[in-house]
Amino acid sequence: MPISLTQSVNDPFYSDQWNLQNTGQYNGTFGSDIKIIDAWEITHSHSGIVLAVIDHGIEMNHPDLPNMYTLSYDTYSGTSPSTFRSTVNHATPVAGIAGANIDNNEGIAGIAPKGQLMSISNSLFTYPGIKEDLADGIDYAWGNGAHIINNSWGGSPLIGQVIDDAIDNAVNQGRGGLGTVVVFSSGNENKSSIDYPSSNVDVLAIGASSMCDERASLTSCDTEDWGSNYGNGIDLVAPGVLIPTTDRQGNISYNDKAPLHPDYGGTLILNDYSNKDYTIWFNGTSAAAPH
Repeated sequence: MPISLTQSVNDPFYSDQWNLQNTGQYNGTFGSDIKIIDAWEITHSHSGIVLAVIDHGIEMNHPDLPNMYTLSYDTYSGTSPSTFRSTVNHATPVAGIAGANIDNNEGIAGIAPKGQLMSISNSLFTYPGIKEDLADGIDYAWGNGAHIINNSWGGSPLIGQVIDDAIDNAVNQGRGGLGTVVVFSSGNENKSSIDYPSSNVDVLAIGASSMCDERASLTSCDTEDWGSNYGNGIDLVAPGVLIPTTDRQGNISYNDKAPLHPDYGGTLILNDYSNKDYTIWFNGTSAAAPH
């Protein structure tokens, strides 16, 4: 059922989600968000829509991620189910932005809370055969019903025909020939060119914006110490700094006990949530892509 403009969202961290509804949080610009209320007036997504997340592996028993697809896959072993890599788990924050439950008095609100999440795992550390494994993950996703494939990763060591071929398969053969939408993050090096595979013309390349409706950069209002790649090939820009989302349950990951956020140099938020199943410190074009 669509949410009305006057209906409140009871997820406790929703008021921090400037990316969904910017009311000036963290010195941001009112209205600089993705206009989620307008989208929810139309739909919360549909249970038949499947988003594949190729990443470290989603923590599939997270209380705010109940809509997991029945199939999952680990690209390293070539077997099901996916593997949850628990040290600094990148997949669970990515998944929460897109697909966390809504109005369940728990955590955050996802953008498409009625859709299903397909977990496809890889370590995302460079090793012999990683290009073939990631290509296998893309092929598994579209071949097993994914409508959208999110890839919050990239870099020059991955350049290779095998990944290009997998992307081509997805956009031409996915969804029964209608094409699967393939999304990649553009990279966080603050440079005027975008990382591979986001540079592939058949994918959606996503850059990151701040809460002040500007490119996330070394001088943007968020005070974070990184910048979104930009330039030719960027298709969309979406919120990518201080994004509240799901985190590894109960342990150090992106939450405040990890030494990750101080590396970004941010000063707007000095403490993360006391509930370590969630974080407010998810940054980068990795966070922008699942929007």
